[in-house]
Amino acid sequence: MFDSKCPHIKGNLYWGEVACEVVDDMKFQAVAMVKHPLDKRCVLELSDDKRTEEERFAILHDFVREVSNRLSLFEIEEQKSIRRRNDIVVGRNAPCPCGSGKKFKNCCLNERYYEHTHLVIHQKEPIKLYLLS
Repeated sequence: MFDSKCPHIKGNLYWGEVACEVVDDMKFQAVAMVKHPLDKRCVLELSDDKRTEEERFAILHDFVREVSNRLSLFEIEEQKSIRRRNDIVVGRNAPCPCGSGKKFKNCCLNERYYEHTHLVIHQKEPIKLYLLS
């Protein structure tokens, strides 16, 4: 995967071309499916892939169908709690840091607390693990 003889740095521009890394062997570890990926550099594409976009996404549809069956082995519990913001350090009678001119207790005191949602994933039943070689 890494060629010690090549002096190019992945991501840098050389003669109008971006240096990229060629992956010869890859193992599946995890997949993250998001609506708006922030780091599009992590999207893998085959350099010699001549398929249409529809043909490429057919594989994705198969993957989603297969994975969604496995996801049914889990359930998600949503736990809500009230948390206190620790970044606000103001006395009750001090001027409010928002700049309103009011005392903190009469202005933003209630903003010290917020509702926090924590998701806990539980197995519905034991999962059989297989050793791959």
